[in-house]
Amino acid sequence: MSILKIGPFLLLFFFIFVLSSDGAELNCSARVFSGQDFMTPRSRFVIDEKVYLRAVCLDLPSGKYEMAAVWYNPLQQVQRQDKHSFYLKSVSGYSTFFWMKVLKKGPLRGAVSNSSYSAKYYGSWSVKLYLNQDVIEPVQFIVQE
Repeated sequence: MSILKIGPFLLLFFFIFVLSSDGAELNCSARVFSGQDFMTPRSRFVIDEKVYLRAVCLDLPSGKYEMAAVWYNPLQQVQRQDKHSFYLKSVSGYSTFFWMKVLKKGPLRGAVSNSSYSAKYYGSWSVKLYLNQDVIEPVQFIVQE
């Protein structure tokens, strides 16, 4: 196939894909924390801790947004999904939190109810954070005994 035959397709792709984007690059980041200390990011948690995900976006253009967090366990299965919408009237920063408790029952309640910890909870977890369908930044953390 000659370049002359595929040239129009490449040009059409360029106009649709490149020029149709608004050119705004997301300036967002995400980190995981434990408890009420949102100053020091963590990478390791015990199985009955709450894991907090803090998302921060800077210089977002005005408009309607939807932010979502999808939590994956070590088997890469979706463990939890959260989302919320917000609207900015002008260019602004935005910060929010999502959280998840790996096990809803702590060690004592689990012993009383005779439910055991599953191996699927131990290991490397990931959270994918989305802003209007765009992946902001995947975050990794480890759940250990």
